[in-house]
Amino acid sequence: EHQDIQKIIVLVIAGVVPDNVLWAVQALVKFIFQAQGLLIFDDHLHSIEQALLKFHHYKSSVILAGGQQGENGIIPHSQIPKL
Repeated sequence: EHQDIQKIIVLVIAGVVPDNVLWAVQALVKFIFQAQGLLIFDDHLHSIEQALLKFHHYKSSVILAGGQQGENGIIPHSQIPKL
């Protein structure tokens, strides 16, 4: 289910959210996808690191756009509890 969402989330939100939010989500999806590889080589590590850096660069855009809303308002951090 989560892998299915990973495959389409960027396409679904494109044109609906601000570009900076789209770039943050795209970078996060790229990071997750690449980090799940069975074998990770040096060139993959560089790409994974770049995706993570890009996400951190744009993640404040997600908060500003209201993307971290909880029951009691904005969640000012990115700490996601394990379910």
